[in-house]
Amino acid sequence: MVFQDFSLIPALSVAENVALFLPGQGRLIRRGELVRRIEQFAEDYGLEIDPRRRVDDLSLGERQRVELIKLLLAEARLLIFDEPTSVLAPHEVDGLFRVFSALRENGYSILFITHKVREALAVADNVTVLRHGKVEVNAPRDEFDAASLVAAMVGSGSSGQHHVNVRSGAVGETALEFRGITTVGDAGGRRLDSVSFHVCQGEILGVAGVAGNGQRVLGEALLGLEPVRSGEILLFGRPLSGHSPAYALASGVSVISEDPLADAMIAGMRVDENLLLSGLSRGRGGGFWLDRASIAGEAGQVRAAFPLQMADSSAQVRHLSGGNVQRVMLAGELGQGARVFLAYYPTRGLDVLSAESTRRLLLERRDAGAATVLVSEDLDELLALSDRLIVMYHGRVAGEFVPSGVSVQEIGLLMTGHALAAETG
Repeated sequence: MVFQDFSLIPALSVAENVALFLPGQGRLIRRGELVRRIEQFAEDYGLEIDPRRRVDDLSLGERQRVELIKLLLAEARLLIFDEPTSVLAPHEVDGLFRVFSALRENGYSILFITHKVREALAVADNVTVLRHGKVEVNAPRDEFDAASLVAAMVGSGSSGQHHVNVRSGAVGETALEFRGITTVGDAGGRRLDSVSFHVCQGEILGVAGVAGNGQRVLGEALLGLEPVRSGEILLFGRPLSGHSPAYALASGVSVISEDPLADAMIAGMRVDENLLLSGLSRGRGGGFWLDRASIAGEAGQVRAAFPLQMADSSAQVRHLSGGNVQRVMLAGELGQGARVFLAYYPTRGLDVLSAESTRRLLLERRDAGAATVLVSEDLDELLALSDRLIVMYHGRVAGEFVPSGVSVQEIGLLMTGHALAAETG
């Protein structure tokens, strides 16, 4: 099974992680042979992964490719994929579905778990809808269209469509600006290459791109975790480059992480404790001692102001599903009054109604004056929520658009470098 939370050892290489997963390896691993098998499989299916790279150097999208390679090289007969397309660009989704077709033709059984109606209708032979832990319907795919499938998933009261982006006020001053930012990784390659963009108060700037093209580095540079080689980051007109994460957070920056358990939460702590971590990081702590009554009271206020249903306050985060982990992080970050949000895949792992509520909440924060940089590979979501949109490719800004002036196909071309290659000759 490919889980939402990957089963990889960060300090090991791709090949070593695959070797640990494959049965019958014994004590002696023929490293060269394994590397060749991975490279051949990656080439055959367009998974684009270097078997020699360490996993902790990979983006989430690249890590998922490792999980797919593990599963398919192990030749399991029943393959379960839990939201496998959540970190994939449109052309990669098409490639994954081609893999599904080939596996099906060779006798494999595939259980494909997704919240995306379009994907279910595109690839499934049979569709089962679960709602509130029960089977709502189970029928051949041909018996559904998008409207009937959404109705089965959410019941009455939702169209399943993204919230319409209607601004209630004018944009304010520039809140966050990247001016020609270039960063260099440990291997000497540029992770960001002369990246420039800005986002104003009361505005959502969408960032499209295939995972691993510099989106994660934007947040690392903003928080001071990625050294900036050249250029300048400005927060409300003041230089931010070179400061600590604590300074950035205290200055009103909030990051909705793409990997909550690794970056934003403490798995061994309770839900209510994690809800308050964001506020503590912004200098609103209460000393060295934890007051359980105060924690419960403040966490209750955060929960009451957040529209999504969350797990019990006393539950440890390590025991929550991916969707519940996402809700706790969203409540903690969106409920702390930040002025600038960098939101990575905020609706990932959420059911249809929760995702719709989260989109509405992002628009409400925008209308209240917040500046948001929204990173997503759901192009429909980006086009629905963004006031402006940039596309990243190989650490560069490949294009900037107003959503009404660009098509999904044009964005997809830029995301894969085709339009950029044509421009540069």
